[in-house]
Amino acid sequence: MIILVNFVFQAFLEIALMIFLFFNVFVSKNMNIANTLFALLIFLILIIVMYKFRKPHNRGMSDVILLTGSMCLLLMTAFYFCGFITGFDVNYNVLYRRYILPQTWIITFLIVITSEITRYCVYSIEYRGEKKYLVTKILMFICLILVDLSIATKTYDLSSFNQFYEFFALVLVTSVSKNLFLNYLSKRYGYYPCLVYRLIMDLYIYFIPVTPKLNIFIESVILLVFPYVIYIILQRIAKRRTLDPARKNNNYFEKFLSFVTSIIFIVVVALVSREFRYSMIAIGSGSMTGTINKGDAVIYETFDEEKLNVGDIIVFNKNNVMIVHRIYKVYEVDNTLMYQTKGDANDIADNWILESEDIIGVVKLKVPLIAWPSVILNEIFS
Repeated sequence: MIILVNFVFQAFLEIALMIFLFFNVFVSKNMNIANTLFALLIFLILIIVMYKFRKPHNRGMSDVILLTGSMCLLLMTAFYFCGFITGFDVNYNVLYRRYILPQTWIITFLIVITSEITRYCVYSIEYRGEKKYLVTKILMFICLILVDLSIATKTYDLSSFNQFYEFFALVLVTSVSKNLFLNYLSKRYGYYPCLVYRLIMDLYIYFIPVTPKLNIFIESVILLVFPYVIYIILQRIAKRRTLDPARKNNNYFEKFLSFVTSIIFIVVVALVSREFRYSMIAIGSGSMTGTINKGDAVIYETFDEEKLNVGDIIVFNKNNVMIVHRIYKVYEVDNTLMYQTKGDANDIADNWILESEDIIGVVKLKVPLIAWPSVILNEIFS
């Protein structure tokens, strides 16, 4: 009976916390992170009163802290090394330049510490295998994501596709991946490794005056996969038993399958990022219907001043919009080549003339249908 009462009360507290955080993040026009800290502290105190606080065990914790910290530092070093190629932006969250108020970063640090202790308290509760208590852990998971959103370094009004895309890719998706990993880490090793992870990955912006300019898509994919990489390493370290021969053969097949899947994944990420010689773009109109349909994607090679001919399908920029049309006519004016384009499904040619600097790339391959999710989202926000 006591267990059932505790379950109901804990679920009630988590729902109340979730509603409060949702209101603070998405509804309140003047979001105050102090409210987030206050709500978390009240929730944590009540959970400790209900279940008491048990210190995390130390078995293997130091090795996990060392591994987690080293991997995080390695990734951040790689990011900043890339910054020497892509450039840097001034970081307006840095402490010593006084870009932010002292109480802001102090509250943020306290939120991180409180949320990780709260995570540990909730996920270390043993429920004797009763599946219904999974509800409380799911509710806590949602609350922790909302905490991440409340301390995000940039606010998003979600009024445009670009704003939604950046929020979804850099904040929401990476928060889900990170919190899944931290839940595992907290339950198995305690909250110390989680604090190390968040100190490096989430709070570095308060110490370093610049941040590297990285492609949003590539950065979000790396931050999405990175927690899983550490999880796999920890699993392999913890799993030091010899596999039977049949299992080993299956393991070789699984490794090969994982390798192929990883290669495909890396290629897709490279194409969508548009940072390399070959790139991919979604087709959002029907002007090339019959050759390239709406919802398809095309892979194009970056234009490098090579000679283009009538009939070539090119990607070009017009009024800050990327368009895919076929070359209709080629003109030479004062030894300069100029191009007129036309969509295959259009009755007349485009009413503009392109110069070489307008051309982004030459289409090499069509991939049918895969761009529909992107097209639909873009139309919703348009």
